[in-house]
Amino acid sequence: MFEGSRSLLRYLYLLLSFALVGYVMYYAYFLPFERSRGAILYLALASALLFLKAAFDDVKLVKNRALNAALSLLLLLLSLAGGAYFFLEYYDILMYRVGGKGTLTDLVLGGLMIAGVLLLSWRYVERAISLLALAFMVYAVIGPYIPDGIPYLSRLLRHRGMEPDYVVLYLSSEIYNGIFGLLTEIAFTWISAFVIFASVLKALGGYDALFAIMRYLATRSPYLVPQTGVIGSALFGMYSGSAPANVTGTGVFTIPMNKRIGMPAKFAAAIEAVASSGGLIVPPVMGAAAFLMASLLGKSYFEIMLAAVLPAIVYYAVVSLVVFFLSTRYLDIAKAQRFLEETEKVRGAQVIRMSIPLFVAVAILIWVLAYLKIDPLPAAAYSTFAFILVAFFYNYLMLERGKPFLTYVTEFAGKLKEGVLEAAFLSATLGVMLATINIITGVLTGTGQSMKWSLMMTSALGHSLPLLVLAVWLIVVLLGFGVSTTGVYVIAVGVALTPFVKMGYVGDQLLIVHFFIFWVATLSAITPPVAIAAIAAAKIAQEKFFPVAVESVKIGLPLFLLPFAFFAWPEVLLHNSSTLTSFLILLLASLAMAASIYGPLPPGPLSLALRAVLFAMAALVMVGKAVLPPATVYAAVAFLSLATLYAVSLAFGNMKRVAVGAR
Repeated sequence: MFEGSRSLLRYLYLLLSFALVGYVMYYAYFLPFERSRGAILYLALASALLFLKAAFDDVKLVKNRALNAALSLLLLLLSLAGGAYFFLEYYDILMYRVGGKGTLTDLVLGGLMIAGVLLLSWRYVERAISLLALAFMVYAVIGPYIPDGIPYLSRLLRHRGMEPDYVVLYLSSEIYNGIFGLLTEIAFTWISAFVIFASVLKALGGYDALFAIMRYLATRSPYLVPQTGVIGSALFGMYSGSAPANVTGTGVFTIPMNKRIGMPAKFAAAIEAVASSGGLIVPPVMGAAAFLMASLLGKSYFEIMLAAVLPAIVYYAVVSLVVFFLSTRYLDIAKAQRFLEETEKVRGAQVIRMSIPLFVAVAILIWVLAYLKIDPLPAAAYSTFAFILVAFFYNYLMLERGKPFLTYVTEFAGKLKEGVLEAAFLSATLGVMLATINIITGVLTGTGQSMKWSLMMTSALGHSLPLLVLAVWLIVVLLGFGVSTTGVYVIAVGVALTPFVKMGYVGDQLLIVHFFIFWVATLSAITPPVAIAAIAAAKIAQEKFFPVAVESVKIGLPLFLLPFAFFAWPEVLLHNSSTLTSFLILLLASLAMAASIYGPLPPGPLSLALRAVLFAMAALVMVGKAVLPPATVYAAVAFLSLATLYAVSLAFGNMKRVAVGAR
């Protein structure tokens, strides 16, 4: 009997998934009402979808199966009721019931929706964020009662306070401040539209094309095998936007393959973790924080994409060079040759045929964003429908010509259904996550602490840009210990932006600050103790987490320092006539730093000193532009170039000796 109920619930889940995806696409095309009003229904549908999933899924709200199903369905109905109520009452609330004037119904349904968001965030998103949001709600009430202790600390934490009922009203029925606020609006529109685009892309052949490219590269040469993970992660990141998803998507192929050809498990996992984390900065579909950045800056998403291109190249060039150095040290040519002999080769023509719809979809998206200059929301919708049409006819005419048409249509519909299911789940979880972060930012705004902390930071650092940048870097790294990239980015921007504005970072220059925070937040995926990409990679590699995390940080060390260079070399982000020169300098400095860590420099007592000098000089080139004469910078760049080339030549020499020995 229960199995029959599970089947019914799964069918309802499918219908609700189509409803959520259809609602996002409908809004993207017709924009029938205010985005803030539409976000209310979106969050209600997202919550209802996840509660319905909890009714039959392995991830339960309570252990008892019957009680879990009943509780989940009750919460589903309450979520829909709350969403419908706030949607219908939207104008009355904004006109007559703000400032703590909400009704008892506002209070009850608002409290239930907040509780539902926190519960779903705990179960399906990130426990650290849900606990942090709950702690901030408590903090909103107890702020005035924080006792005097350490004078500076009590002054930092104490605030005017909010009554418990007002906390609930402020974070729910006062539409712009809490769970229905700006971040949920962006999740409803830009982020969900691109999630749907990426999920459909993946379901209708994008994933298969990616693996065809990876297999093609892996079977061309034993020396290309270890690079497959780097290239695959960059390509997968184009339509994933999630570090753990990248690890899971490509790591199941690359990590066992690298282990098989001699790469130690900790390196195989670390390479994948770092390469996958970079997917969040690879256009056109970057992490959710990139969409938030565009909205907060008032810029087009295409401008954010353009700013990300050159840093993304530096990112993957560094990882690729490290993989090359590790390959010359650990690659077992005999094992690699056996792997090539046993693996079925993929022909180049076949790869091209399979990849055409994928790259056509990306080209359509970029054309719509760049040439037609359409807003990202309808752009993602147009690109999705265009890709579905292209994939339907192209796959039938070019890839599956011999198949009966009705059979092909049925299979295509099945794949599209899987894409919709994945898109709905990802959209729902992202919506719940950003609604939870809205609670944190809402408390910071409502209590005045966001502005207060910003002003105190400005005062404490004495208007010193280097100290401010270092302080914000430390804050983002510490937040990254337990909070996801998007959460870190939003919280850090809320606190740290004002000091930069007071130092003159306004207009286009704010992009530097936002991108600095975004970049460091992205690396939280490999930042211990909670390095989610390293955890996922360690599981696949069947290796302990700590060694993988240590090697991930070592591989990514140049990337942890690179964001400081955005302030010294702003033209890398804000493109002008100096952009190419500055990009090449930062690229060389980053590669030299990677060579100082993993390069095969001559052994002996001077080796460590040479590595330290090379590392320090690379770091100085990255951040010392303001204090170094141009001639000194170019002389240092020349030295770094020679040292890196020397390390690469030594690595090639080692590779040739290993290859000769294997024969």
